[in-house]
Amino acid sequence: HLEKKAALRSQMINAMIYPAIVVLAAIGVAIFMVVKIIPKFADFLLGQGKPLPPSTQSLIDISAYIRENGLYILGGIILFIALILIFYQTKRGRLWLDYLFLRVPVIGYVLTTGSMGQTTWSLSTLLASGVTVFNSLKVTGDLIANRVFSDQMHRASGKVLEGRDMASSLQHPRIPILVTQMIAVGERTGSLDRILQEMGLYYEQLLDTAIKRLTSLIEPAMILVMGSMVGFVYYAFFQALFSLAA
Repeated sequence: HLEKKAALRSQMINAMIYPAIVVLAAIGVAIFMVVKIIPKFADFLLGQGKPLPPSTQSLIDISAYIRENGLYILGGIILFIALILIFYQTKRGRLWLDYLFLRVPVIGYVLTTGSMGQTTWSLSTLLASGVTVFNSLKVTGDLIANRVFSDQMHRASGKVLEGRDMASSLQHPRIPILVTQMIAVGERTGSLDRILQEMGLYYEQLLDTAIKRLTSLIEPAMILVMGSMVGFVYYAFFQALFSLAA
């Protein structure tokens, strides 16, 4: 079980590493253009003494603003990240941010799939070992990193203690209907642990597909962003050259 949990967590981390590297590369390219390329470009054009096209002037103004206020912008970003991290340490903040992450397209699907894989594997292992449904839900709630699903597991354990079935106790807008439906089938047929194990395999395969899909979407998106930045610089540069030649 620990090996399976580690494998699922590793898959989730690997899904985020590549997008993070691409984003950092895009930021690096933007900083290089603002600090090195555009200032030289601006000095040459302004030295001609002619009015510049709006696109070129906007590019120069943005570059100058970032260079003059770069430390303030960096400080603001660091402060914002620090406040987010502090807010995430609180119970309410973690719940709010975890719920927000689940609503992000593609990334939310990856997080949900990974959490469902971990949930079904955990419940299957515990139930097959003879642990009661009540305790299995409580233990699983402690294992799940996402606070939305973790809190729902704990609430479900309380509902089971009140006499409700497991399937209805787990119903939540962010928990796929397939999970609760299959749990209901398992409860009726007396094969809940086996069905949960099969669900774990199913969500493990879905997670592999989701990670590949996320990677394939991030790469062209970031290339488009970086290409747009470079393309705008070229557009502004050639517009300025044409205006000077006129």
